[in-house]
Amino acid sequence: MYRMLARWLLFAALAAPLCAQGSSAQDSEVTKYLEELRARRQPPRDVKAMQRQALAATTRTIEETSDPRRKAEAYAFISQIEQNLEEPDAALAAARQAHELAPEETRFTMNLARMLAAGGQNQEAAALLGVDPADGAALLRRAQELASRPGDIEMAQVYAQLALKVLPDDPALADTVGNIYIRTAKPDQAIVQLNRAIANAPAVAAYHYDLAVAFFQKDYVEYAEGELQAALACHPTDDERQRIQDLLAHLRLPPVKQ
Repeated sequence: MYRMLARWLLFAALAAPLCAQGSSAQDSEVTKYLEELRARRQPPRDVKAMQRQALAATTRTIEETSDPRRKAEAYAFISQIEQNLEEPDAALAAARQAHELAPEETRFTMNLARMLAAGGQNQEAAALLGVDPADGAALLRRAQELASRPGDIEMAQVYAQLALKVLPDDPALADTVGNIYIRTAKPDQAIVQLNRAIANAPAVAAYHYDLAVAFFQKDYVEYAEGELQAALACHPTDDERQRIQDLLAHLRLPPVKQ
């Protein structure tokens, strides 16, 4: 907005002294000014062309080196470029190469697992990370562990969804999935899972609190307050009681005037 205002001020400064000189002089100066503005504009960069050049250069690096670690790094970079170019199959193939060349490198393993999960290959992703897709308890523990780390929330969701297939009625699992949805700003999905958790374990204060948070994300203040009151009736721990009361106090604050 400030840039546009500056342009109009400059235009006014040019145009004002021309008013007395007649319309032909004014039109000439205005045309000259607009041509100068156009000349200053740089043509847009062809980002995809630049990415393809980087792809070719990185491919040459792979051909010229015999160091497996350098090759792995190059394949990981190629995978990223292919994702940017919207070539998921090529990106996945490059990620596999990076993992195979340096299987001890956690970030290559996690990157491949994330890509497999994104493509719906959840069982392969879980097996890659050393968890039996049929072991619901192990999947749940892994989901809870990953959910506590901000950078691994996507993988936590993968494990949780796999665990749901094995333990569809486990309230702790439903609560874990609900929390993952809360953290990824998907309150509708969170509400479904947290209602499932409460249906199977109605006397757990934490589940009511989490559902209140999901309602709060939806701006359903009355529902959120109702769940917090239910949580207080479930004999929460001292820490849980403090969190419940803090959120209640926040809900009862007067709305901020716009």
